[in-house]
Amino acid sequence: MSDDGHRASWASRTGGALGAIAGMTGLSVVVGVLVTVLVTPVIAVAGSGASFGVRAFNTIPEALEIGEQAQTSELYATRGGEPVKMAEFFSQDRQEVGWDAVAQSAKDAAIATEDPRFYEHAGVDSFAAVRAVFQNVASGGVESGASTITMQYVRNVLVQQAEEMLESGDPEIVEAGEAAYEEATVTTLPRKLREIKMAIGVEERFEKDEILLAYLNIANFGGRVYGIESAAQYYFGVSAAELTPAQSASLVATVNSPAELRIDDESNIALNTQRRDLLLANMNEQGMLSDADYTAAVETPVAPVITAATSGCANTQPASAAYFCDYVRSEVLNDPAFGETADERAALLNRGGLRIMTTLDLDVQDAAAGTLQAQVPGSVGFADLGGSLVSTEARTGRIVAMAQNTAYGSSQDAAGTTQVNYAADSSHGGSTGFQVGSTYKAFTLVDWLRNGNSLYDVVNASKNNWNTSEFSSCQGGFGSQPYPVTNDTGGARSDMTPLRATTQSVNTAFIAMAAELDLCDIADAASDLGVTNADGRELSIFPSDVLGSGANTIAPLQMASAFGSIANGGTACSPIAIDSVTRPDGSTVAPPSADCREAVDPAVAATTAFALRSVVAPGGTGSASNPGDGVPLMGKTGTTDNAKDTWMVGSTTEVATAIWVGNVQGEVSMRRNTLPGGGADTARHRVFQPYMQAVNDLYGGQPFAAPSAALTERPAPPPAPTPAPSASPSAPAPAPAPAPAPGSPGAGEQPEPGDGEGGEDSPAGG
Repeated sequence: MSDDGHRASWASRTGGALGAIAGMTGLSVVVGVLVTVLVTPVIAVAGSGASFGVRAFNTIPEALEIGEQAQTSELYATRGGEPVKMAEFFSQDRQEVGWDAVAQSAKDAAIATEDPRFYEHAGVDSFAAVRAVFQNVASGGVESGASTITMQYVRNVLVQQAEEMLESGDPEIVEAGEAAYEEATVTTLPRKLREIKMAIGVEERFEKDEILLAYLNIANFGGRVYGIESAAQYYFGVSAAELTPAQSASLVATVNSPAELRIDDESNIALNTQRRDLLLANMNEQGMLSDADYTAAVETPVAPVITAATSGCANTQPASAAYFCDYVRSEVLNDPAFGETADERAALLNRGGLRIMTTLDLDVQDAAAGTLQAQVPGSVGFADLGGSLVSTEARTGRIVAMAQNTAYGSSQDAAGTTQVNYAADSSHGGSTGFQVGSTYKAFTLVDWLRNGNSLYDVVNASKNNWNTSEFSSCQGGFGSQPYPVTNDTGGARSDMTPLRATTQSVNTAFIAMAAELDLCDIADAASDLGVTNADGRELSIFPSDVLGSGANTIAPLQMASAFGSIANGGTACSPIAIDSVTRPDGSTVAPPSADCREAVDPAVAATTAFALRSVVAPGGTGSASNPGDGVPLMGKTGTTDNAKDTWMVGSTTEVATAIWVGNVQGEVSMRRNTLPGGGADTARHRVFQPYMQAVNDLYGGQPFAAPSAALTERPAPPPAPTPAPSASPSAPAPAPAPAPAPGSPGAGEQPEPGDGEGGEDSPAGG
């Protein structure tokens, strides 16, 4: 309700003789009558009580502070580019609507019984006050307080203000709220006088239609249902504009005593019907409802069609998006843009009527949930099995899909149910993360190239027995302890290039590369690309972390984001879940920013992507994940010790995806168990391949940038040995073949021939 519009004086808007008298004699008559109503219910005394009431009345402030009422906040995703509501948050289920969005029958029902002279008085109905005197005298108690719609509106505002204080986490504010609530609800003379004074002030500021609409928008209709729009939707499944006279009367009847008249309780139907029919009769008598319409309305049974609105993420539609909903909720509660304190942020979400447009693409989300849940059940007998799939736009950081193998809810509800979001870190309702296996090798590769090394340099992959003293870091050495390294399928290794080591995920080769680098720099490469431990710890830098089997436990979202940054030419965009936030008045709240920045030199990023493309090419450990649809793809597989965690992380130029399947708790081997579609260790590929094909159908992809010539330079061949003297001249040795240009198949577009052993992740094993 606003102060705009014509302001009419009390006298000019007061109808009838009594109104004119009230306008001329001031407030003393009205106040005296109301004091009599409340103070002397048995014997009407208009003397000293009235005089006292007038004196007290003059000390009450006239202005009612009208703030924004609690409204429902709504979360939206998109489907086919169009917004789709997926969840709501509220402490009070209210949707404020305009005058034309409320059926006339609802307005008439409110006036007919609550305040028949609403358009004639100026906030206080003297006729009703006199009638209340006689009713209270007859009953010997206070049975009628002569409250007008305007006075009821004032009371509702005061109650709402007190309830908002009660929701504060500040003990002092809560204590003040308790006092304010009692002051606004207890039947006392000061309360009634305050309502009268403030009602008159409201009438001076606002037009009658504005007051009536504000009353219908603020009234409680039972439980957490507030306002005529939410009431119409909840009780009858229609909008307030679509209400029939019978439905309108039934809803307005509820306001009289919500606990006893709300029709979602079957035991209240008879009493509600009785009250409803009284309202309909009053509407008929006052010419608001024709005889025919009245007869039809009273003959209509009260038949609720309960359409429950649930606050929070439990009833997110589609259900698979509940974990993303919870992620968005955490974003709001964590971000100071939504309030200085956590309590203020929660209050804004639950009361602020925000329209939150999220980044979720439901077309992609459906594909993610469908493929993941088909291959990774929420509950199995052999392990506490978890599965997570999350995708981000490589160029923007926008999260477009976030799916999980479980149902969202309390873990006590049923097997395969949890509120923990496996895709997210702890600050966003997630777990403490998971070991990422050989997907972490991408960051050693980045640092290798940052230091000017080539994909075609040669490293010693045959060394299995290392000592921690052979590694260096910015934090000093690691002591002197044996550090044995094995490859996933065992067997000796020969010298090989980092490109081939990447293609076949060879542990011994990457450890040899790490021994030539500073392990702090490898962690920095990961950190630069947005990788963090899910529990907030700094990244660990021990040699075992190079292989993703150390102390680092990372959320899938961070891995998807990091690979997306590599695919995006080294420009890293932090994951974001919110596109825009709009308040009811049209103002906006700035959501968290993607903060896109250059994290890796473009030449290094392009060359890293070039190497990671070989992983999903034939012979690479991730070839089973490649849709083969012509959209360029890069990626990396990961399997931790004992195959307790399995990963596939990959990206096109448009969308990056991370899939994790493994133990939520425990160390059960995925290789030794099966799922409906095949081995548990290869489920990641059975999810990634069809899912990315669906993503590529929607988003497509461009060719990756060509790798750096310097970073793909082949070492010069060793000089040919001097031939031994011979009795007869020999033919000259053939000249070495020229090195192919970077980007051509011979420069590594296809992986080098393998020796059939596989590395950390063998092609056969996934």
